[in-house]
Amino acid sequence: MMQGCVCEEGFGFSSPGSNACTSCPQTSYTFPLRSTADYVVVDYDPPQLSQVSLCMVISPSTTAGEGLKGAIFSYATPVNANSFTIHFDTTTRHTIYFNHPSSTQRSINIEVTQATHICFLISKPDQYLKMYKDGSLFATRTYTDTDPLPDLTGSLIIGQEQDSVGSGFSTNQAFEGQVENLMLWERILSTTEILDMAGDKCVCSGDFDLALTSDVVTVNGNVVTSYPTC
Repeated sequence: MMQGCVCEEGFGFSSPGSNACTSCPQTSYTFPLRSTADYVVVDYDPPQLSQVSLCMVISPSTTAGEGLKGAIFSYATPVNANSFTIHFDTTTRHTIYFNHPSSTQRSINIEVTQATHICFLISKPDQYLKMYKDGSLFATRTYTDTDPLPDLTGSLIIGQEQDSVGSGFSTNQAFEGQVENLMLWERILSTTEILDMAGDKCVCSGDFDLALTSDVVTVNGNVVTSYPTC
């Protein structure tokens, strides 16, 4: 379900025929407190996913006095509450669930204390998870299976960790901070594409399948939204 770039070929592209859009959707969601009332519901049901790239800029709260913590991305289905989840368990470690059970749970030690561009690349056929930080490869983890994310109708929520579809939130798992320009591709991005995005927030690969534009989200609680222009 490709959401598509907001610009047209020959206008907003770095060069005619290029896939790098230089007028990408700008989105910002700030979660001011760690509260189960603050979250964003996203209208997105992925197909069966064997490869995915998920990128965003994340920043900790300016008032929390600690590093980033909480669930950023949570996709739950009726058979698996952690179908695809990215959760900062502590301020120095986050865990990525993809087609959970625990055998597909992978953790990476990282502390985010300022605005940071991150990308997660998952390729189940190639049995790897790669994380890029500010355009550079930061960590690699391996999988022992090649099972894709099943094609099941579920619920995608930003800012909370779901224990069941659309519910089961917990305050200590709620996200506090800012998420900007979260975008998803149902393919593996190249290192050049990642580096370009990390260097310029207005540049992205135009064949994205999801961006958190206002037409695909329902905002709850005190989440502060902003949709600036480049």
